[in-house]
Amino acid sequence: MFCHFICIFSQVLIARADANMNACMKKFVKIIICVFSAFLLTPVTASGEAGVLNISVPGIPTTRDPIRMDDVVTSSVFRGNVYETLVRFGLENPVIEPVLATDWEVEQAGKVWIFNLRRDVTFHDGTPLTASDVIDSFGRIPGFNAEIVAEGDHRVKFILPRKATGFVKRLTVMDFVVVRYQERDIFGTGPYTLAQWQPEQRVVLKAYHSYWGNNPDIPRVVFHCGMDATESVRMIRADSIDLRTPIPPSMVGDLSRASGIKISRLEGANISFVHINVNNPPLDSPEFRKALNYVIRKKKIIRDVLYGYGIECRGLFPPVLGGKKEGEPVLGYDPARGSRIIQNHLQDSSRVFKVIGLPFERPYCPEPDTAARLIGGYLRGAGMKLEYHKTHSMKELLDYLARDDYDLIILGWIINSRSPENYLAEIFGLGDTKSLFKIHWRNDSFERLVLSARKTVSIRKQWEYYSRAEEIFLEECPWILLAHTDKFGIYRDDLEDVYFLPSGELRLNLIKKK
Repeated sequence: MFCHFICIFSQVLIARADANMNACMKKFVKIIICVFSAFLLTPVTASGEAGVLNISVPGIPTTRDPIRMDDVVTSSVFRGNVYETLVRFGLENPVIEPVLATDWEVEQAGKVWIFNLRRDVTFHDGTPLTASDVIDSFGRIPGFNAEIVAEGDHRVKFILPRKATGFVKRLTVMDFVVVRYQERDIFGTGPYTLAQWQPEQRVVLKAYHSYWGNNPDIPRVVFHCGMDATESVRMIRADSIDLRTPIPPSMVGDLSRASGIKISRLEGANISFVHINVNNPPLDSPEFRKALNYVIRKKKIIRDVLYGYGIECRGLFPPVLGGKKEGEPVLGYDPARGSRIIQNHLQDSSRVFKVIGLPFERPYCPEPDTAARLIGGYLRGAGMKLEYHKTHSMKELLDYLARDDYDLIILGWIINSRSPENYLAEIFGLGDTKSLFKIHWRNDSFERLVLSARKTVSIRKQWEYYSRAEEIFLEECPWILLAHTDKFGIYRDDLEDVYFLPSGELRLNLIKKK
């Protein structure tokens, strides 16, 4: 009723403006009235509303198209909520469970995979899911190389170019969601539909009442985008935000003593590193690249940046994927050795190294400015001249990568699958998987070993391949390895069944609000 009154009142004022004012004043009054009306008519959500879940995220979602999604912020909005895969990993274990597929069969030692589809699934435009939708979705994936055949409306066969015993694990990642494209619209099958897309400010989802699975308890979810952690915590305390991930470890101590707030901790489901442009001398030397690792004291970064909530990288794999949690790092702290190698290569040259920093906190680097200062300090102390560029968006950072306009770039990776093969293939672009980074470092032996693990049934044999591939990586050393960071999320204690998964996925339809 109030909104209706505002609309009528606005029209009356505009009419009076038309009758009594000159053209410039008329235009000005109309603009003011429209802005004022839009403000009053914009729905305001508060955490106290039972029907609304307010979530704060640090970055800005970049796209609605799943093929182009390459960051965890965008994925946390859409993955499992708007778009769904055939299968996924379980909530608390690494077991594959069905989603849009009910079950599957394997033939010819992993070369042929057959999936039976659910018969009660509809896309958000009301059309039923069929095998042809799966074929169309997978056909749009760049580099995906398999013959896909429909065997009726609800059965689909994948014929791979070679056997892949872990193929079903690959299907858990965001690249393999099943969607329906129609002109400019993209329809998913998930428990929520996209209701509002203003990624610079907020993204709104609303419950899809014809969902095939557990219907959401909360009908509306609002993602508040680009908010820093300090403001997010203030709004959680003020009952305006319900949930935030990630938060910096520096805040954990105070928040653990706060009433009405719960903290979730996920240990080391990521990796932080400095990506090295191996094409640029002297960075093309493995010896020089190892020296960069020697001069950086990772334990101090863990102490001062992560507040002790993390472990130093002892190799390529995060502990949750089977990596080492204990023992001495292969590329440990040895500043005298590292400085000597660096100075031998530079020979007092005027070479300036271009370093690109992260735009905002990430789960693998919750204090990016502090991390950049520490890393830069160690490298300068070893005799290197640096030119530091802080980015202000993930797009800007990825543009530096695409233009090859860097020497060192601070990056990281959040695992989006519990499969070591998926983890390596997506970072380095192995086999038919396209890298999300522009990776210059290539090693044929490394790639063959990882792809051999893809074809191997025995877990023990797979890890023999992975370990040998890791040895090659450490010998070539295309990164400065830093840490596996614990990831923290906070939420109000009136929420139940909140799960922060290693992939960054939030299964919103499970969350309940008291």
